[in-house]
Amino acid sequence: MAQYQVSFYKGLLNPYGFPFRCLQAEIQMADAPTSDDAVVAAEHEFERSRHISDWKLCADEFEVGMGSPVLQPHCKCCGTSMLLIRREPHSSRGQAFELRTFQCPACNTFEQVDSPKIPTLGQ
Repeated sequence: MAQYQVSFYKGLLNPYGFPFRCLQAEIQMADAPTSDDAVVAAEHEFERSRHISDWKLCADEFEVGMGSPVLQPHCKCCGTSMLLIRREPHSSRGQAFELRTFQCPACNTFEQVDSPKIPTLGQ
């Protein structure tokens, strides 16, 4: 079994009218038999964490990546799986690393993690 990372995106327009993809959440799926199984499980987790019936209410598309050296953190105060809300280049560690910001959907706390970039399928 493999570990997959499923990223959910919403298509938006910037102030100049140009489209861009806005990351809504990134969910790690450990020990999924296939990428399809990981996507289905991630969709359910996304819906559960947002208290919605269909993930398409908050996102337009998803992207599946293989194995992550950084597991999805759990909130230190309540133990809930945290959702990735932002990825940005890590200025002091170079292009191979990024700074990830996670948010707890239950208690709204934040955590930042320094991690290697994760390649996505098809790249």
